[in-house]
Amino acid sequence: MLMRFCGHSLSFFAVFSTMDLGELVLSLRWFGSPYSLSLAIAIAFRYIPSLSSAYKNASDAHKLRNGSREHGEGEQASEARCRSSLPSSYRP
Repeated sequence: MLMRFCGHSLSFFAVFSTMDLGELVLSLRWFGSPYSLSLAIAIAFRYIPSLSSAYKNASDAHKLRNGSREHGEGEQASEARCRSSLPSSYRP
């Protein structure tokens, strides 16, 4: 079962990562799906990875900004931790 899932996942990734979006729309139209649905699926395959990357970057930035407050540390402890992570030549 696991090998079947891995095989399908790999083939799905290989086909859709190498296929042009125009070809994807045309192939979905060939199977009889409406143009608007074919276009929506093609756009989703194009923009879901970039939206995921933007979300991950924003989430990481939020964690860096507010990480110390979530754990109950004060602002002084957060500044001390940041100073200790800098090389000695950059410390004030």
